[in-house]
Amino acid sequence: MSWLARYRDINRSFQRICVYRVGASGAGFFSEYNNLILAMLYCLHHRIQFRLASAGANFAVHRGFTDYFLPYFPLEDNWYDRFNNRPWVLRPEEKSVAEQIKVANGIEYFTQDLFDDFRSGEFARTTFDIPALGIQGDVLHAASVVLEHIWELQPSVQQKVETKIARLELPNEYVGFHIRRGDKIRETPQVATEDYFRSAEEHTRVRSAVIATDDYGAVREARAGFPEWTVYTLCDADARGHDQLRFDSQARAKISDDVVTLLADAELLFSAGSTFVTYTANMGMFLGMRRGHADRPEIHSLDVPHWQIL
Repeated sequence: MSWLARYRDINRSFQRICVYRVGASGAGFFSEYNNLILAMLYCLHHRIQFRLASAGANFAVHRGFTDYFLPYFPLEDNWYDRFNNRPWVLRPEEKSVAEQIKVANGIEYFTQDLFDDFRSGEFARTTFDIPALGIQGDVLHAASVVLEHIWELQPSVQQKVETKIARLELPNEYVGFHIRRGDKIRETPQVATEDYFRSAEEHTRVRSAVIATDDYGAVREARAGFPEWTVYTLCDADARGHDQLRFDSQARAKISDDVVTLLADAELLFSAGSTFVTYTANMGMFLGMRRGHADRPEIHSLDVPHWQIL
């Protein structure tokens, strides 16, 4: 029996139900994806049946989650999904309606009921012991096992990702930098581009780098300040930093292409010999989880020293 089949059997055996909605809050793509993983783990640990909805996702072209990923169980599409969101999004009267909907449909939890719990310090200290799924360890270990088995792109998306990567004509060895700018400055201090290169020069002799960034200014700084390095990037030359409100207002086709580029960046950083990130950025958090089962899991954070739940 496959890992996914075992997970489905275990998940279906739980009596209490959570319908979790991904992509509804207006947050960034990897913020949504990381929270999805944490919600799955929380439900698994607390013996809650996890079901997934993706209606109205800000990254959707058609159905949201399955626009990009193969489903590991059926994706729900309910008339009441708009009452299922992060806790601070809903008005008091909407929360009241949500409670009535849950009672009528035999559902114990929506996203807003568990969101703060699976992001809490208490959950961050959880130790998992689920031998049937190969999960025996802390949250980071558990997340890496889950990602190893569910991170599977739709074939058409995988082809687009591979096409974008192939255009770079990368060498066999390279390091990866994730340099997040844009609206992230509202949450955490910016790390200078030169700090990534200085850190890399302390850890490797490789002088080829892929820069995954939302601001082409970081690429210009890299090429001007470190001419001995060969720099590759998928970032558009006119990119000036991600802004979620601007992203959400784009045409669906442009949103889809931007997400595919983001997924290609994730593959490039996952495959790099060494990757340099900030763990306070959601891409960094994701890579910390996903590289737990990589053949070369070397990853370095330039802000906080250890992986953490954001």
